[in-house]
Amino acid sequence: MQPGFDDALAFVLDWEGGGAVTDDPADPGGTTRWGISLRFYRRLHPDAEADDIRGLEESEAVALYREHFWQAQNCQDLPPPLALLVFDMGVNCPPEVTVRALQQALRVTVDGVFGPVTLAAARDRGWEEMVLRDLCAERAAYYAGLAGFARYGRGWLRRTLAAHGAALALRAASIDVWEAVVTQASARDGYR
Repeated sequence: MQPGFDDALAFVLDWEGGGAVTDDPADPGGTTRWGISLRFYRRLHPDAEADDIRGLEESEAVALYREHFWQAQNCQDLPPPLALLVFDMGVNCPPEVTVRALQQALRVTVDGVFGPVTLAAARDRGWEEMVLRDLCAERAAYYAGLAGFARYGRGWLRRTLAAHGAALALRAASIDVWEAVVTQASARDGYR
Protein backbone atom coordinates (compact mmCIF):
# COMPACT_ATOMS: atom_id res chain seq x y z
CA MET A 1 0.00 0.00 0.00
CA GLN A 2 1.36 3.38 -0.99
CA PRO A 3 -0.19 6.63 0.31
CA GLY A 4 -2.02 8.39 -2.49
CA PHE A 5 -1.38 5.63 -5.00
CA ASP A 6 -4.31 3.49 -3.91
CA ASP A 7 -6.83 6.35 -4.21
CA ALA A 8 -5.46 7.46 -7.56
CA LEU A 9 -5.37 3.89 -8.87
CA ALA A 10 -8.98 3.27 -7.80
CA PHE A 11 -10.00 6.42 -9.69
CA VAL A 12 -8.14 5.34 -12.84
CA LEU A 13 -9.41 1.76 -12.78
CA ASP A 14 -12.97 2.98 -12.35
CA TRP A 15 -12.67 5.22 -15.42
CA GLU A 16 -10.81 2.58 -17.39
CA GLY A 17 -13.61 0.05 -16.93
CA GLY A 18 -11.85 -2.24 -14.49
CA GLY A 19 -11.07 -5.60 -16.02
CA ALA A 20 -13.34 -5.20 -19.03
CA VAL A 21 -11.58 -5.68 -22.36
CA THR A 22 -12.16 -3.04 -25.02
CA ASP A 23 -11.12 -3.31 -28.64
CA ASP A 24 -12.38 -0.17 -30.35
CA PRO A 25 -10.95 -0.12 -33.90
CA ALA A 26 -10.90 3.71 -33.78
CA ASP A 27 -8.79 3.73 -30.59
CA PRO A 28 -5.10 4.06 -31.49
CA GLY A 29 -4.24 2.26 -28.22
CA GLY A 30 -5.76 -0.94 -29.52
CA THR A 31 -6.97 -3.71 -27.25
CA THR A 32 -7.14 -2.49 -23.65
CA ARG A 33 -7.75 -4.10 -20.25
CA TRP A 34 -7.42 -2.46 -16.83
CA GLY A 35 -6.60 0.69 -18.83
CA ILE A 36 -3.40 -0.89 -20.15
CA SER A 37 -3.37 -0.61 -23.95
CA LEU A 38 -1.63 -2.89 -26.39
CA ARG A 39 0.22 0.14 -27.77
CA PHE A 40 1.70 0.91 -24.33
CA TYR A 41 2.37 -2.76 -23.54
CA ARG A 42 4.34 -3.18 -26.79
CA ARG A 43 6.80 -0.53 -25.62
CA LEU A 44 7.75 -3.02 -22.90
CA HIS A 45 7.11 -6.24 -24.85
CA PRO A 46 7.53 -5.56 -28.59
CA ASP A 47 6.10 -8.93 -29.64
CA ALA A 48 2.93 -8.61 -27.51
CA GLU A 49 -0.41 -9.48 -29.07
CA ALA A 50 -4.00 -8.59 -28.20
CA ASP A 51 -4.35 -11.88 -26.30
CA ASP A 52 -1.59 -10.75 -23.93
CA ILE A 53 -3.78 -7.80 -22.97
CA ARG A 54 -6.93 -9.92 -22.74
CA GLY A 55 -5.10 -12.17 -20.26
CA LEU A 56 -3.55 -9.33 -18.24
CA GLU A 57 -4.18 -9.82 -14.53
CA GLU A 58 -5.11 -6.93 -12.26
CA SER A 59 -1.94 -7.39 -10.20
CA GLU A 60 0.15 -7.02 -13.38
CA ALA A 61 -1.73 -3.86 -14.32
CA VAL A 62 -1.21 -2.42 -10.82
CA ALA A 63 2.54 -3.08 -11.07
CA LEU A 64 2.64 -1.39 -14.49
CA TYR A 65 0.72 1.61 -13.18
CA ARG A 66 2.98 1.96 -10.15
CA GLU A 67 6.24 1.81 -12.10
CA HIS A 68 5.42 3.38 -15.45
CA PHE A 69 2.87 6.01 -14.47
CA TRP A 70 2.95 6.77 -10.71
CA GLN A 71 6.70 6.62 -10.12
CA ALA A 72 7.66 7.72 -13.63
CA GLN A 73 5.61 10.89 -13.16
CA ASN A 74 7.03 11.48 -9.63
CA CYS A 75 3.55 11.27 -8.12
CA GLN A 76 4.93 9.84 -4.86
CA ASP A 77 6.61 13.23 -4.29
CA LEU A 78 3.49 15.35 -4.90
CA PRO A 79 0.64 16.43 -2.61
CA PRO A 80 -2.17 13.86 -2.99
CA PRO A 81 -4.62 16.08 -4.92
CA LEU A 82 -1.99 17.00 -7.48
CA ALA A 83 -0.63 13.44 -7.58
CA LEU A 84 -4.06 12.13 -8.56
CA LEU A 85 -4.36 14.63 -11.40
CA VAL A 86 -0.85 14.04 -12.73
CA PHE A 87 -1.24 10.26 -12.50
CA ASP A 88 -4.61 10.21 -14.25
CA MET A 89 -3.46 12.61 -16.95
CA GLY A 90 -0.28 10.57 -17.44
CA VAL A 91 -2.39 7.48 -18.11
CA ASN A 92 -4.21 9.28 -20.95
CA CYS A 93 -1.55 11.62 -22.31
CA PRO A 94 2.11 11.32 -23.28
CA PRO A 95 4.49 12.02 -20.36
CA GLU A 96 5.93 15.18 -21.89
CA VAL A 97 2.42 16.59 -22.41
CA THR A 98 1.58 15.90 -18.77
CA VAL A 99 4.77 17.57 -17.52
CA ARG A 100 4.28 20.61 -19.76
CA ALA A 101 0.67 20.99 -18.59
CA LEU A 102 1.81 20.71 -14.97
CA GLN A 103 4.50 23.34 -15.51
CA GLN A 104 1.98 25.64 -17.19
CA ALA A 105 -0.41 25.23 -14.24
CA LEU A 106 2.41 25.88 -11.75
CA ARG A 107 3.60 28.90 -13.77
CA VAL A 108 7.20 27.72 -14.01
CA THR A 109 9.38 27.48 -17.10
CA VAL A 110 7.73 25.06 -19.52
CA ASP A 111 10.45 22.75 -20.76
CA GLY A 112 8.85 19.31 -20.43
CA VAL A 113 11.41 18.18 -17.85
CA PHE A 114 10.23 17.22 -14.37
CA GLY A 115 13.24 18.63 -12.58
CA PRO A 116 13.91 20.26 -9.20
CA VAL A 117 12.16 23.55 -10.07
CA THR A 118 8.96 21.77 -11.10
CA LEU A 119 9.12 19.50 -8.07
CA ALA A 120 9.64 22.39 -5.65
CA ALA A 121 6.77 24.37 -7.16
CA ALA A 122 4.52 21.29 -7.11
CA ARG A 123 5.28 20.59 -3.46
CA ASP A 124 4.79 24.23 -2.53
CA ARG A 125 1.70 25.00 -4.62
CA GLY A 126 0.18 21.57 -5.33
CA TRP A 127 -2.59 22.12 -2.80
CA GLU A 128 -3.84 25.31 -4.41
CA GLU A 129 -7.25 25.16 -6.08
CA MET A 130 -5.97 27.37 -8.88
CA VAL A 131 -3.17 24.93 -9.73
CA LEU A 132 -5.56 21.98 -9.71
CA ARG A 133 -8.05 23.87 -11.89
CA ASP A 134 -5.40 25.09 -14.31
CA LEU A 135 -3.90 21.63 -14.77
CA CYS A 136 -7.34 20.32 -15.70
CA ALA A 137 -7.82 23.25 -18.10
CA GLU A 138 -4.49 22.45 -19.77
CA ARG A 139 -5.57 18.82 -20.07
CA ALA A 140 -8.88 19.80 -21.66
CA ALA A 141 -7.09 22.09 -24.12
CA TYR A 142 -4.77 19.23 -25.10
CA TYR A 143 -7.72 16.92 -25.71
CA ALA A 144 -9.52 19.56 -27.79
CA GLY A 145 -6.60 19.56 -30.22
CA LEU A 146 -6.66 15.80 -30.81
CA ALA A 147 -8.13 14.25 -33.96
CA GLY A 148 -10.29 11.90 -31.88
CA PHE A 149 -11.95 14.72 -29.96
CA ALA A 150 -15.19 14.57 -31.95
CA ARG A 151 -15.59 10.89 -31.04
CA TYR A 152 -14.08 10.71 -27.54
CA GLY A 153 -14.04 14.33 -26.35
CA ARG A 154 -17.11 14.23 -24.12
CA GLY A 155 -15.76 11.21 -22.26
CA TRP A 156 -12.31 12.78 -21.93
CA LEU A 157 -13.82 15.98 -20.54
CA ARG A 158 -16.13 14.11 -18.16
CA ARG A 159 -13.12 12.22 -16.84
CA THR A 160 -11.13 15.44 -16.48
CA LEU A 161 -13.98 17.05 -14.52
CA ALA A 162 -14.32 13.94 -12.33
CA ALA A 163 -10.55 13.96 -11.67
CA HIS A 164 -10.78 17.62 -10.69
CA GLY A 165 -13.64 16.82 -8.31
CA ALA A 166 -11.70 13.92 -6.79
CA ALA A 167 -8.62 16.12 -6.35
CA LEU A 168 -10.70 18.80 -4.61
CA ALA A 169 -12.19 16.14 -2.32
CA LEU A 170 -8.69 14.92 -1.42
CA ARG A 171 -7.67 18.51 -0.79
CA ALA A 172 -10.67 19.12 1.48
CA ALA A 173 -10.10 15.87 3.39
CA SER A 174 -6.44 16.73 3.88
CA ILE A 175 -7.27 20.22 5.10
CA ASP A 176 -9.86 18.81 7.53
CA VAL A 177 -7.27 16.40 8.94
CA TRP A 178 -4.67 19.17 9.24
CA GLU A 179 -7.12 21.52 10.96
CA ALA A 180 -8.10 18.74 13.40
CA VAL A 181 -4.44 18.12 14.27
CA VAL A 182 -3.79 21.84 14.78
CA THR A 183 -6.96 22.23 16.88
CA GLN A 184 -6.02 19.24 19.06
CA ALA A 185 -2.49 20.56 19.54
CA SER A 186 -3.78 24.04 20.36
CA ALA A 187 -6.29 22.71 22.89
CA ARG A 188 -3.68 20.47 24.45
CA ASP A 189 -1.20 23.33 24.72
CA GLY A 190 -3.80 25.78 26.09
CA TYR A 191 -4.25 27.87 22.91
CA ARG A 192 -7.68 28.75 21.61
